Amino acid sequence: MKMMKKQKYAIINDVRGSTLPVALAFLGIFLVLTTALLSYVQLEIHVSQRSIADGQAFASAEAGIEYARWRLAHAPDDTTPSTNEYRDPQGGLVGTFEFTISPRSTCSGSTRVVVKGHSADQKRTRNIAITYGAPALTKYSYLTDSNVWFGGGELKGPVHANGGIRMDSDDKSRITSAKQTYICGAEHDCNPPITKPGVWGAGDGGAKGLWDFPTGKIDFDTIILRLPVFQQQAEAANTYFEPSKALGYHARMNENGTLNIFRVTEVKPKIWGYDGRTGWVETAEGIKKEVLVRTVTIPEANACGEKSLFFFDDTLWVDGATKRPVTVIGSASIIINGGLTTPASGNEGKLGSIGIIAQNDILIPLESADTLELHAAIFAQKGHIFRNYYCSDERLNRYGYKCNKSYAPFILRSTISRKGTMISNQIPAFTWVDDSGKIISGYRGEEGDYDTRLIFTPPPFFPKQGDNRILTWEEVSE
Repeated sequence: MKMMKKQKYAIINDVRGSTLPVALAFLGIFLVLTTALLSYVQLEIHVSQRSIADGQAFASAEAGIEYARWRLAHAPDDTTPSTNEYRDPQGGLVGTFEFTISPRSTCSGSTRVVVKGHSADQKRTRNIAITYGAPALTKYSYLTDSNVWFGGGELKGPVHANGGIRMDSDDKSRITSAKQTYICGAEHDCNPPITKPGVWGAGDGGAKGLWDFPTGKIDFDTIILRLPVFQQQAEAANTYFEPSKALGYHARMNENGTLNIFRVTEVKPKIWGYDGRTGWVETAEGIKKEVLVRTVTIPEANACGEKSLFFFDDTLWVDGATKRPVTVIGSASIIINGGLTTPASGNEGKLGSIGIIAQNDILIPLESADTLELHAAIFAQKGHIFRNYYCSDERLNRYGYKCNKSYAPFILRSTISRKGTMISNQIPAFTWVDDSGKIISGYRGEEGDYDTRLIFTPPPFFPKQGDNRILTWEEVSE
């Protein structure tokens, strides 16, 4: 009988099955990374395409602005909406634009244009809005057709003179003169007269590069020619007041949006003052008796129009505060009877603006407020904005002075706080100094602030200068 021999087997572990999970793990990681990379590439492509489309939409909107300007230059009153294609020089489509043009503002003469630009694929849009019109003279802080001297302190806002400027103030904006040189005389403390640069003085603006001369002259004669137009507009709106057959009118503005109009029937005793031009003049400066003629409601800013313009064909006293846009015009001289302010509280207050236009002088009287606030655009077309020289030492009368001891409490005033624009055909002045530079009459200090609101929202019908241009530019949401 045969027997089988037992064999011994070695048991060896099989590693072939254990590599599968590892491989699957690496494969999963690879797939995740690949997917992430592809997503990132796709995102970058999408961002790039959107950026290109955004650029096309913006370029189309800008093209629409230029087209709208061209349309307004050829047909100023054509407000028909329009949609157009914008193509590159090779004829490729960049995008399309559509624009709307608001009717010209009766008050400012400007118009608002809103353009929506679309990309070529119509997936992206950009919106641009502009205000288009001629800039008002309220872009200046001071403007004069004559020589002017700014003495000490800080001056804000652009200044222009058709004459020479002595600038002893530290200025923060551009100072321009139409003169290369001028003859500096006694009005600028040059004795004897001497030739000076168009702009000179102790101020720091020259070192900052802010003094620019000579520049173009602003034609005051052209501005003056508009006075009959203003009168016609007021007549059509029933805001024209014929000669008073008395001593003039008094217009008082009220914060509730009304304007009280009085006929002046009696004035205080006349005041002697030196006006810097013709010498000593006797002027009726104060109101003693008056009679209410009418109370008128000034339109709100969104209804600004011809009823926001008031024309007085006589001497006029003005004062008060308003939160609404209003312009008051006097065919003779205007006397600042008190402060002129536009309260800045709330949105309503920010919409207020005051324009004061006199064909002749604008006078700040002897009995003016110790601190006088003038938040307005004030324009003396043919005369000057002025506070006369007053004196009280009657011993000087034997030398030709017209001093009166009763004037003493009012000769020197503290501060004139000015915010807005002052435009004076002839030399403006609020302060008088002696040979040593000591203030002997008028306001000891002046606080001047530049109201940038008046650049874009000037008082109704305030005079303008130059050709139409873009006044404001902004990108807006839909």
